[in-house]
This record gives sequence, C-alpha cells and structure tokens, in this order.
Amino acid sequence: MVATAETTANPAKTRTSAAQVRQNQLGVLRRPNVRSAAIFIALSYATALASYAISFFLARRLGDEFFGQLSFGLVTSSILSTLILFGFDRTLVRDLIQRPHPEDTFTGSLRIRAILTAIVVPGAIAAMILGGVRADLLITASICCFHGACMALSPRGWFDYRRRMSRHAALLLLERVIYGCLVVVVIFAVPGGARSWPVALALLAATLASTIWQYRWSVRKLGLRLMNTPSNTHGLAAANIPIIAAALGNLGMTHVNQLILHGQRGNAALAHYAIAFQLIQASQLFAGQLNRFLALHIANVTALPRAEIRKSLRKTVLRSLALSGITSLAVVLVGSIAIIMLLPPSFRPSTRILWVLGIWSTLYGVALTVNSFLLGLGRNNSFFLIATCCGLMAVIASALLIPAYGGMGAALALLIGHATSIGLQMFVVYRAIR
Repeated sequence: MVATAETTANPAKTRTSAAQVRQNQLGVLRRPNVRSAAIFIALSYATALASYAISFFLARRLGDEFFGQLSFGLVTSSILSTLILFGFDRTLVRDLIQRPHPEDTFTGSLRIRAILTAIVVPGAIAAMILGGVRADLLITASICCFHGACMALSPRGWFDYRRRMSRHAALLLLERVIYGCLVVVVIFAVPGGARSWPVALALLAATLASTIWQYRWSVRKLGLRLMNTPSNTHGLAAANIPIIAAALGNLGMTHVNQLILHGQRGNAALAHYAIAFQLIQASQLFAGQLNRFLALHIANVTALPRAEIRKSLRKTVLRSLALSGITSLAVVLVGSIAIIMLLPPSFRPSTRILWVLGIWSTLYGVALTVNSFLLGLGRNNSFFLIATCCGLMAVIASALLIPAYGGMGAALALLIGHATSIGLQMFVVYRAIR
C-alpha cells in the first residue's frame, strides 16, 4: 500500500522509472561501449590494412595466373564457411540473448558446425576431383576448404555476446600479422614458394592458430563452458534452415558470379575482379563491424512496441546509408590510385570494376541493418524467399553478362541482385511494423 500510494502521489517518478527501463533496453551502444567501439574499429581497420598489404604483395609476386588460383581457393573457402556456419553468423548473438542457458546454445551451434565440417569439406574436395580440376588448383582449393572450416568454427558469436569484440579484433589482427610473416618466408625462403598452394598453406596455419587462441580466451576469460550434451541442437538446426537457405541465395549474388567468371574467362579475369572485391571490403568491414555492435541493440528494439521499432529503423538505416556511402567513395578513390600505382598494368581493369562495387558496397551497409531487423522480427521465411529469388536472379544475370563484359559483368550482376533484395526486405519490414 505504501508503494502504491507513493507511486500514485508521484507520477513523475513512475515516468522516470519507465523511461529508465526503456533506455536500458535501447542502450546497447551507450556510454560504456563508446571507447570499446573506437578501439574495435581501429583494430578492424588495422587488420584490413594488413590484409590489403598482403594481397597487393601477392598480386605483384604471384602474377595474374597464380593470384587467380589463390582467389579461386578463397572463393571456395568463403562458400564452405557459409555452408558450415548454417546461418549462425546472423542468428547466434540473438539466440544467446533471447534463449535460456547461453552455454548450451553455443555448444549446440558448435556441434552443428562440426558435423557440417565433417560432411562439407570432404564433399567439396571430392566434387573438385570428380570435376577434373587441375592438380595445382585442386591443391590450393583443398587447403582453402580447411581454412573456410576454421573460420566457420570460430567462437566469434560468444565474443559478441560478451561484448568483447575488441579482444576478438585484436586476435584477428595478430592472425593477419602471422599470415604476413609466413607469406614472406614462403615467397623468399622456400624454393618454388611463389605459387598459390604454399601461400594457401600459410593462410591455413595462421587461421588455425587464431581459432585455437580464440577458444582458449573464451574459456579462460569469457566464461565459456562447452556442454557435453547440448539439449537444443535440433531446435537450433530447425530454426536456422530458412537462414542457411537464404545464405545460399546470398552466395548466388556474391560468389557464384566469381565461379562463373573463372569458368568463362580464366584465372587472370578472376584475379582482376578479386583485387577490386578485396579492396571494397574496407567499406564493408566498417559496415559489418558497426552491425556487430548494432546487433545487440536491434535484438532488444525488435521486442519493443512498433512505434519504437519504426523510429529506430529510420534512424539506423539513414545512418548506415550515409556512413556506407562515405566510406565506399573513399575506398574507391584510394583503391583506384593504389591499383594504378602499385600493381602491374595488367590489373588496370580492376579500377572500373571497383566503381561498380562501390555502389554495391554503399547498399551493403543498409542491407545489414535491414537483415537484422527482419530476423529480429522473426521473418526468417521472408528472408529465405527474398534471398533465394534474388540469388537466382544474380546467377542468371551473371550467365548473361559475364561472357560479354567479363569482370564488369560479374560486378553488375552482383549489384542487380543485391539492390533488388534490399528493396524487398525493406518492404517486408515496413509491412511488419506499420
């Protein structure tokens, strides 16, 4: 009775308490995370700069042919990593927040990824053997398959859940430094090392070491306990089926075009596209890392009333569009100059491809934000249908454009599929919260 009387007598206190609760729900990026976010972004860009330095060095030392082989291996690695992740790169942080017993949830996701690794990696290698892939390219791609598995098995989701993204970024920077040192040793100290497969082996060694360190840190410092018998493995797998199906559609937009380009135009054409694609990752890195911080925020926002969701969606989308546009333009300008000044003349076609990918990258930041809202609202099936249809559209566009325009055709096909996907996802989100 006393509490009721006090509350009735002081409605301002009630409003203040309600406002404080709402601020706690929305305040994932508030004061305690500002310094961490700055450190995290700085470490991420340091990692990106190290990656670009290594890529430019390899492009100069390996040439079009061997760099194209390495690029094919990295495309294979990315595809396998997506398959093994089974959509947990998009849903694991949300599940760790919203499901009880986060250790059990993480262990269940890890078990699914381990089972998929045992199936997907041997299957991919067998498919390349049966497909008649040349021996040198087969060795490079097979090594990269294991590299993709290591990336997929990473405990990144647990770092994000515990808000230790900066620590994870530091470990990834260390991985790049080790990889760079191994590349220098391989190129200059190993006879015949200026080929694609020894470089792929150096990449695998660095990634494997990094993954082990990440788990050691998670267990010792972040309270991760891997369960012997996770109870919700089947539930996690079933819930993520639409997500992985959508991820396959996204692969149709981002990676299948590269496989078609390699098949139609060969290693050199893929090498030119790969340089531009790697450079534009700088803009996408910023958008992706920002989205990692926003994931916690959006997971809380999507549980609030629709008016709050609409308000947050508008602000977040406009902010993502502005930041992605600025960073994409900067990357395109600096990247074009770097290609002209640092790489052989045979890589000049990469500059034209880079401008098209810059437009795509601007939309990419918006896509990440809309994806998070779409999944936070539980529209997994819509995400699946849109991604699948737009992925198929991008594959068809690649088949039509690449024979005539080469790498530029691959970039245009990516842009067409991705822009259509973003528009449809935004439509679904607005319908859900209107």
